[in-house]
Amino acid sequence: MGKQMQGDNQRRRALARQSRQRGTPADRPWPYPDIPTGQPGTETATVPVIRYRELVQGVGRRTGEDFPDARSGAEATVRALAAALLEPDRELLLDAVPAELHGTGAGQVSRRRDLAGFLAEVARLCRRTPEQARYQAQATLAALAEQDPELVAALDLPADLADLRSPLPVGADGPAPGGGTAPLPGPELALALAALPYWSVQEHALVRSIELPPDNLDRVLQRLARIKPETGRGPSIGRPAAGSAVLTVRTRRGAGITALDVALAHQVDAAIDEAGAGMI
Repeated sequence: MGKQMQGDNQRRRALARQSRQRGTPADRPWPYPDIPTGQPGTETATVPVIRYRELVQGVGRRTGEDFPDARSGAEATVRALAAALLEPDRELLLDAVPAELHGTGAGQVSRRRDLAGFLAEVARLCRRTPEQARYQAQATLAALAEQDPELVAALDLPADLADLRSPLPVGADGPAPGGGTAPLPGPELALALAALPYWSVQEHALVRSIELPPDNLDRVLQRLARIKPETGRGPSIGRPAAGSAVLTVRTRRGAGITALDVALAHQVDAAIDEAGAGMI
């Protein structure tokens, strides 16, 4: 089995190399390799087809995100990884991953082959923290391996990035230590809440209510709406009345309060202070 897998990996690398040597078709940014037809008396290996929606859904199952957020993280990982890989591995990756995740025309990507730099690039592309970016990268590689394990095994990752192949199971509580998406234990949560006097815990989420004159509240909510584009995460905003709003922060529904939730709550407080509104 090991020799067969090695042979398949070598075959796929050769196909990517041949594709690169032929040149790029005008209507596609990266070429597809020819799949040779089998000759009489020979067997032709079948290369798995990675399906776009299944891949993004696989990322979302591992990160607890909805489809758009999971897609953003998967695209950022694919783009940063393609930049980090050398040929023919870059072609091997891009020929296998659906074109929807190539980010064609979405701007330049820096080649970062060290772990910290790679995660910083993923974080920049999908507007997340480096800790969240590591989780996204692991989830994306795990989802790729679920559909095409030989592809992930064949990629010659830079030594610093090899640990990103570590399996990330579906429904994992959080990333590696320091990732920030595992629920906080009781004592840590109590300390965190002590520093967030305007927030309370309701149904595994942090919740803050605001009551202000409508014009002031509009100004505050406009500032809060910019948090997600700036950082990759933002509060859910409900407005039960013209002069009141309810802010909700949660990492995953039913998963408990996380360090990322606490950090976002502090960002929300700072944004409210920046907007210059008094609290009632």
